[in-house]
Amino acid sequence: MAMRKIQLLSSGECPGYTLTELLVVLGTVALLSGVIAMTFSVITTTNRMNTDETIAMLQVHEAGRWITKDVQSADNVTGYSDVAWNCAMNCFKWTGTSVATVLVEYVIQDGVLLRKVNGDQGTQIAMHLADPGTNTLFSKSTSENNTYLLSVRAVYNGASISKAYKINKRIAEVSEP
Repeated sequence: MAMRKIQLLSSGECPGYTLTELLVVLGTVALLSGVIAMTFSVITTTNRMNTDETIAMLQVHEAGRWITKDVQSADNVTGYSDVAWNCAMNCFKWTGTSVATVLVEYVIQDGVLLRKVNGDQGTQIAMHLADPGTNTLFSKSTSENNTYLLSVRAVYNGASISKAYKINKRIAEVSEP
């Protein structure tokens, strides 16, 4: 069995690290802590921005989906304007035994898009819609018959999403005899 030598330290000598070694380790730990803090900050900021953009995108999508569905099934689209927000149409609704015509209007109040059927109080379709009549606009195409143009812009916490829809009616307008 090998014998180990025990070295006795002379007085004043202390086992451990030198002051320079400790300062280097503390500097390295401080640098790594700073890098980790910056990475965490970037990740949380990016996540918040992505969430804001997703919320705005979903609001634009919902507005486009509902209005497109109603225009495609409308008998007669009566409300549209090139200068102000206006969207109204007569749509067919299955009542369970027959088909009835209902008046569907879309109204924007304080950035909230409401779908009103036969003048009821309305169902909330989308929120955070911006600039009704400017960036959020419903109009009839001047170049194509039975085609409507919808531009929707939503703004949420600095995130802004815009989308344009070209909606072709599936049912030709019925003219009164």
